[in-house]
Amino acid sequence: ISHGTIDLSEPDSSVIAGGEILHFSDLKVSRIGNQNEIRTIFYPGLHYHNQQIYHTLRDEIQELEKTIVALAEYLRKFKEKLTRLTAARISDDLKREAKERVQQYHKVREAIEKKKALFSTVQNSRRNSAPVKIFVKDAILPGTEFHFKGGIEKIQAPVHHVVLTFFPDRTAPKYEPYPS
Repeated sequence: ISHGTIDLSEPDSSVIAGGEILHFSDLKVSRIGNQNEIRTIFYPGLHYHNQQIYHTLRDEIQELEKTIVALAEYLRKFKEKLTRLTAARISDDLKREAKERVQQYHKVREAIEKKKALFSTVQNSRRNSAPVKIFVKDAILPGTEFHFKGGIEKIQAPVHHVVLTFFPDRTAPKYEPYPS
């Protein structure tokens, strides 16, 4: 996991083979993969920490929205009960419970709004908004996958001396020759 650039270009024999590599910025390496086609997965332009926060917030918002629906249903039924009863027949316990539920409803509604604002910020900052490049001096071998914005680019045959550019508005990379 790197929230910056990974530069393994100095030694001409640098190899990344196997595992998962998450990098927010560019990556430079001599070779990716090996002859045994061990699965090597890249997540270019992904900010790991923000991605984790994104998933956590999404789950928390879903749970809070379930809670708010249940509270709203309770309050709707309580309101119906009030319309059928006279004020003298409403117990203090029932009044207290309703007041607590209304306060809880407002607290949950406020928490949802705060989490949604943070979620929006994190959603936009979990991926690099600039193009991310992968410079491969030698070759990318089969078994290598690039996961980017919902797309998966699988390498089926060796690709030599290449630069892959992942643009924020595309799911597939652009292939260019490695600069001499």
